[in-house]
Amino acid sequence: MLRLLIVTFFASVFFPTHTHAQRLQYPVILVHGLLSGDSVASMKNAAKELRQHGTKVYLAEVLAAGSIAARADDLADYVDAVLKHSQALKVNIVAHSMGGLDSRYLVSKLGYGNKVASLTTISTPHRGAIFADEVLKELNSGRRTGIIRFIEILSTLYNDQTTLQNVNLRQALLDLSKAEMNKFNQSVSNDNRVIYLSFSSIASKNNMHAVLRPVSEIVFNLEGTNDGLVESSSAEWGEFMGTANCDHFSIGGMGRSKFRRQCDFKNFYRDLVQELSSRNL
Repeated sequence: MLRLLIVTFFASVFFPTHTHAQRLQYPVILVHGLLSGDSVASMKNAAKELRQHGTKVYLAEVLAAGSIAARADDLADYVDAVLKHSQALKVNIVAHSMGGLDSRYLVSKLGYGNKVASLTTISTPHRGAIFADEVLKELNSGRRTGIIRFIEILSTLYNDQTTLQNVNLRQALLDLSKAEMNKFNQSVSNDNRVIYLSFSSIASKNNMHAVLRPVSEIVFNLEGTNDGLVESSSAEWGEFMGTANCDHFSIGGMGRSKFRRQCDFKNFYRDLVQELSSRNL
């Protein structure tokens, strides 16, 4: 965490404040999704873009694979560190995928409604992710367990919050399942002190990362239009702001540059900051 804050400090020196950053009351914290980290599948490209345009941005790192509650605990520590470092009264959280669920838990269950001005979720499976149910079926049948363990071990190499002792991909998938998210939504309510915004994303097979294509077909057959992982309507929460023409990786500023260019994620995040500015956040 200290390393991330140091990186953010030097980024602010080399990418000084300009235009719309002056109108943001509170700094922005970007929160990554499942199996992401400081260097792999992070939101660092989105952070870089916003810093170049003067936004004070912090790039959080939470447990790569674990329960929503465990990841939210990591996020709470990070929010506290950012508030101390920035001397701000609150933060604006912009969260991709599972990071949006961690953030909702943070606000509702950990009592951070007085520290979070807004929560914007991007391609977050608020009503569960059918791909998680499908993977769990494989695991419950005794298949793919070796692959799951390999992914867990790999995640410890690029995520400083993740160790062999705390990593748990099976639990993460269980929390993302349709049934568990139904329970989650009944107990994790919105805080009226926080502004909740959401975006979904969709992509055609030709404009989607190859890794996502087979999953996307499964999701489409079972639920409908999606971005390769998350069905469109599942991403709607709070005030729905619209749908980006991006796959699940690209909307987070990740994946191959070819698909990020098609996605135009840079304008997406600049426009998002302008929206937060217009709301005096």
